[in-house]
Amino acid sequence: MVFVGAIRSIRDSGRGAPHNGLGITLPNQLRARARWQEISALYSSKVDAYLADNAAATADDDDDDVDNSSEPPSLYDMFKVGQLVRCIVVAVTPSEKHGVAIEVSLRPSLLNSSGRFSFTALEPGSFVCGTVQSEEDNGWVVSFEAEGKGTGFISRKDAIEHQQQLVAGAVRVVASACESVCRLPRC
Repeated sequence: MVFVGAIRSIRDSGRGAPHNGLGITLPNQLRARARWQEISALYSSKVDAYLADNAAATADDDDDDVDNSSEPPSLYDMFKVGQLVRCIVVAVTPSEKHGVAIEVSLRPSLLNSSGRFSFTALEPGSFVCGTVQSEEDNGWVVSFEAEGKGTGFISRKDAIEHQQQLVAGAVRVVASACESVCRLPRC
């Protein structure tokens, strides 16, 4: 089931810490958690690469070899408390403290999977979830991770107008091509 939720808390005490993630408030006063592995495929791969590099540097026992340039962005740089996000429920388990523990994912590959999203069905004003892939001179490339294709572009001007903070690996809900926030390829 897909929901729109609001980020209520951000926990980022170190790259790859098992308890890192987002606390999300869902409709009907439900609370959910998105682990860092469920933010986006790009973010997960960046954290995994960073952890592997640090493990290799630690095994070599040489602190000078640690490359901080490969450090993934902090969740605090990617999200803010109160921000609305689309999420999909991936697990519901019994919990003594809250009755149930709801795990959600923000991964566009799950949100935009077949049956939920189609490029041909996009109309003016529709919204789609995507991951910021990279920063370019004039803006950012966004991947929609759907139907084996689908990238778009958000210009710097549009991002500033819509007060979006864009960091590679971040998940954003963006308007379709007709709204000029994100220009989608012709399908």
